[in-house]
Amino acid sequence: MQFYLIADDMEATGFDYMKLFWRENEMQTFSARETQLYFFLLSECNRHYWHNPFECSTQRITNNLNLSRQTLCRLRKALQERGLIFYKEGKNNLTQPSYILMMKSNKRNSQMGGSINGTLKVTQVGTLDGTLDGTNIK
Repeated sequence: MQFYLIADDMEATGFDYMKLFWRENEMQTFSARETQLYFFLLSECNRHYWHNPFECSTQRITNNLNLSRQTLCRLRKALQERGLIFYKEGKNNLTQPSYILMMKSNKRNSQMGGSINGTLKVTQVGTLDGTLDGTNIK
């Protein structure tokens, strides 16, 4: 599983995310529902003026895409395993779920970092290290 993350010095556009999606789709086809969810999240990121990470409630997604919560969880997991998104659960009704749209760096052997209420280090070769809300990630 490979993870990518936008670095501060990278300026990704919506077209860059679409290009990455279709490149990944050529290697292994996404289902129609996975495609629908990814482009909904892309639209939500745009709605938030490309702030990455961004928050989006599970209810908003399930209502807009006419999905069950169980199906949404399965689709989210599939997109995360393919390295297109990073997802962090919300906490009851206190915080909404957070999403990061992932992007491959053009630089070889570069390290990138970001956070969703914690720290997250991502390397281009596909390792994930750090802490997220006090939980070690390896």
